[in-house]
Amino acid sequence: MPHQIMPLPFKPPRLVGLSERLLASHYENNYGGAVRRLNAVERRLDDLDWNTAPVFDINGLK
Repeated sequence: MPHQIMPLPFKPPRLVGLSERLLASHYENNYGGAVRRLNAVERRLDDLDWNTAPVFDINGLK
């Protein structure tokens, strides 16, 4: 089962000094991107044949 992007765990407008837009953007791009990449790597690992996969394929999974 793929990992889900969880909702922002706080209310951005309540954080003084940083805009809601900035927080939401960074959350989606940084955290969301990491979750999407983790899902992609896990899908690739599920499909990988460890006996025949080239080493560079395995090393490239990051």
